[in-house]
Amino acid sequence: MIGSAIKKIRKSKNLKQIEFANKLKISTSSLSAIEQGARKPSLKMLEKIAKGFDLPLSIIFWFTIKREDVDKKEAFDILKPQIDSMILSLFNKN
Repeated sequence: MIGSAIKKIRKSKNLKQIEFANKLKISTSSLSAIEQGARKPSLKMLEKIAKGFDLPLSIIFWFTIKREDVDKKEAFDILKPQIDSMILSLFNKN
């Protein structure tokens, strides 16, 4: 789910929901609804969120990939957590 990916990235950047909502110039309730999956963000909003994170939009989509989406479950179990961690550490360097 895109909302949980956004929440994961926001938390990895140590941003409070209110801080990130203010940065995006949206309400905290709107961001909360997106993160909880109650509201589906438009492509324009996703681009705004990616820009707010200073990330390519493709990185947000990476974090939506789930085990059931792939054929090689064993490889997924090994590689996905490692790649997630690597991506977050690369993009969270100051």
